Amino acid sequence: MRTKPSQPPTEVPRSATPTARLLASAIASQEIEGLHLSPQAAAEFREIEAGTLSLSDLHTRLLERYRRPSTTG
Repeated sequence: MRTKPSQPPTEVPRSATPTARLLASAIASQEIEGLHLSPQAAAEFREIEAGTLSLSDLHTRLLERYRRPSTTG
């Protein structure tokens, strides 16, 4: 038996930018898999959409955030 999702589906206005549409699609794909966007990731996606954060800079942030500490040194 299927149940209704706890959150409404991600909707994108027709006037949305191509970047906004791509981000919404990525978020919706994750939601289908049962994953939910963290507030930090949502904020970073808004920065990308606004043009204040590049994908390259986001990549650098993610590497710094999730890099495992070195066990040598």
